[in-house]
Amino acid sequence: MQPIISVVMATRDRPQLLRRAVASVFAQEHVQPIEVVLVYDGTEIDELHDLDRGPHTLRAIKNSRTPGLAGARNTGILEATAPLVAFCDDDDE
Repeated sequence: MQPIISVVMATRDRPQLLRRAVASVFAQEHVQPIEVVLVYDGTEIDELHDLDRGPHTLRAIKNSRTPGLAGARNTGILEATAPLVAFCDDDDE
């Protein structure tokens, strides 16, 4: 089943906040699976394999565009596969 929403989340050096933010997206009740696209901006990629994903998917990638929030979000938009894209900051729950 294709996700109908991709959530793009850019991050840099905030692993604990990021885990809580991703877990809150995975906890959403939604008719279709949600795709989370994590964009790591200048930091090592963590695929967060230990988080319970339920029916949702997570893809972790490096920022391939201009460093910073705008470039990371643009990278995420280009990688998103769903027709709808939402943004979530890495410190939001």
